[in-house]
Amino acid sequence: MKRILATGGFALAVAFSGPALAADMPVKAPVAPVLPAYSWTGFYVGANVGGSWGRMDSDYTNGGIAIGSASQSVNGVIGGLQAGYNWQAGSWLFGLEADIQASGQKGQTPFVDVPIIVTVSDLNTVRMPWFGTLRGRIGVTPMDRWLVYVTGGLAFADIQETHAYTVTCNICLNPTAGGLSTSATRTGWTIGAGAEVAIWDRWSAKVEYLHMDFGSFSDTASITVPAIGGVVVVGSTNRLTDNVARIGLNYRFH
Repeated sequence: MKRILATGGFALAVAFSGPALAADMPVKAPVAPVLPAYSWTGFYVGANVGGSWGRMDSDYTNGGIAIGSASQSVNGVIGGLQAGYNWQAGSWLFGLEADIQASGQKGQTPFVDVPIIVTVSDLNTVRMPWFGTLRGRIGVTPMDRWLVYVTGGLAFADIQETHAYTVTCNICLNPTAGGLSTSATRTGWTIGAGAEVAIWDRWSAKVEYLHMDFGSFSDTASITVPAIGGVVVVGSTNRLTDNVARIGLNYRFH
């Protein structure tokens, strides 16, 4: 009888002490899931908006003889679309991107030469209705979801010029007006840099700067001046450079 009571008492003691012992045992903290690193690899498309400020330098000639120069600002608001593809290898990124932009850039400047026999004046208006680029990109990802890069390649643009010339005979003071309008798609080069951050799984935002150089191109106008009984050949050699600052939003196809 004593043995049975002792055994029962031991069982009860174990039963009541079990929860207390369990409460004192350490509990493992839940393991946080490890999120995969963000990948920039794949195709993307997007849109952008910004501003552009350029400079046109013109050197004028009269009959092949230099008569002076003029410069003008070519500024405006821009907006457009871009598309590209990225390859990511570790923290390095290599990519190709193309964009096309609508542009409100415009500039206008007057020019008057130093008179000898005739005085030549010009009101030169420059417009750039659209431009685009085709570029390579090399970047690094200093931290997850961030990308910084340099970029460079081909630039092309529709550059429109209108020259409103006036030729005045300095002896007879009889002015003759003439004009010249040109529109051509010109090519050049571009280089720049930017930064991009992934804001959602497939969406990223970017800020970018580009410098573009379209090289030199020439215009020539032949203006008949009855007062001197001949033709005045007026020409200009122009060089256009441009700067672009823009922000954009991209959608990535993982």
